[in-house]
Amino acid sequence: MALPEVTTDAGAAAARLLATAIGNVERVPSFAGNRVFKASTGAGEIYLKFGAAEATAAEHAALSVAAQLGIPVPTVAAVDLDGKLTGSPCIATYQVDGQPMSGDEPLFSEVAPLLERLHRVEVNGFGQLALAEDGGLRGEDSSWLVTLQRRTHAARLAVGAGLVPGPLVDAVAAAVEAQPWGALEGSRLVHGDFHPRHVYADHGQITAIIDWGDATAGDPDYDIARILHSALLRSNLSSAIAIAAKAVPLSQRDMDPRRLRTLLTYAAVFILWSMHGELEGGAPWPPWWPIQTKALERVLDALATTL
Repeated sequence: MALPEVTTDAGAAAARLLATAIGNVERVPSFAGNRVFKASTGAGEIYLKFGAAEATAAEHAALSVAAQLGIPVPTVAAVDLDGKLTGSPCIATYQVDGQPMSGDEPLFSEVAPLLERLHRVEVNGFGQLALAEDGGLRGEDSSWLVTLQRRTHAARLAVGAGLVPGPLVDAVAAAVEAQPWGALEGSRLVHGDFHPRHVYADHGQITAIIDWGDATAGDPDYDIARILHSALLRSNLSSAIAIAAKAVPLSQRDMDPRRLRTLLTYAAVFILWSMHGELEGGAPWPPWWPIQTKALERVLDALATTL
């Protein structure tokens, strides 16, 4: 099914899905493989996210699990998982209150108990989520190492397209091979793209954690690594570690060298996986690539200092 490209198509799809009059519609930035539109309705602003069927179903299931755990997430207005109404699988959610966080706020530490709840959820398998036969979630890979290798190797296509230097991908692959992944005990549900901009707050309260499209079965520290990565882009390593540490319980805030190497390796894998996603989705916005290459260099430089 083709994803909607223009606001008129998205508005018509929204009207069918929500069975209500639709006002202004605008397209908003999103991952290249999705289409996201903001639509005005009598019940408030609603975001419509169109994507592939399996990914949409998995995201909806992850949202449902998080909501059942008492984690604040966007309220689902309607879904069309098979795309029969909207022309493409779609999740419609109400706009959340507040503004995205930076991670510098003292309030950001309140994400720690929320993530802890999420990370207690056991999932069979590793990697990209899919729906199991019983309606639950499962990972599509046999081991966490397979997931990390898959996400690293996926960037080889971007190397072939001249979008990222091959030696950087080689360095990430070597870092993955050097880690003792056998110590990972089981697979847990992780957000998969957990950075402060995906956490909204209003009047001193966290109102929502958004964008669950990258939810993954794996190591909870993958979420902490994404925070470290986002903070490292604008600060030094020690400051980035301090921001990432806010997202874990006090008893788990020791960032010893071994754990730090793991976090930085995850951050590098995340960047390569993002590159794969952008290339697969059409490789939009050429300036994105040198920005992410620079980010990867920064993470690998930090990783080298921990060896």
